[in-house]
Amino acid sequence: MRAVADEHIAFVAGALDIGDSDHTLALRLADEVITEQPYAPISSEALKHVRASLQQVALLVICPMPIGPGNIALLREAVAAAQRGLPVMLFSSPERLSLCSNDGHRQQTSSNHVLLAELATLDYTGGEALKLFEMLLQHHLVVVHLLSEILTMAKEAQTSFPKV
Repeated sequence: MRAVADEHIAFVAGALDIGDSDHTLALRLADEVITEQPYAPISSEALKHVRASLQQVALLVICPMPIGPGNIALLREAVAAAQRGLPVMLFSSPERLSLCSNDGHRQQTSSNHVLLAELATLDYTGGEALKLFEMLLQHHLVVVHLLSEILTMAKEAQTSFPKV
């Protein structure tokens, strides 16, 4: 969030739980923060706010996080947004950079398996989150390993599709 704000790229953050360090940081840096109560499932009000925001933004960036019954709805919204054509990026750890190169279909298929194996370790929904990530991959999820990649794509998206 700091890097995006430093580049003067407008962004919406959330839904983030009150008291979470990400929430505190977002309140200082984001143009808009979607707030949720801690240790509770995503409320219908916050979900409506997320859905409305996804109609207005030019790019969605997902940072890996544990996905449980309380926040699986956010991943469902990401899939719905991708199905409508919103570009979706997953920020992934740099150590997988060599594994997830786009050098040929065989390498990409292998990298998807590596990525899904790692995402499975974050899935506390009995496999639903992993299925949603698979759906995102089918809708051209872009996996990025460097913050500079996110900044470049966000700047391009901002100039191509300015917020109204």
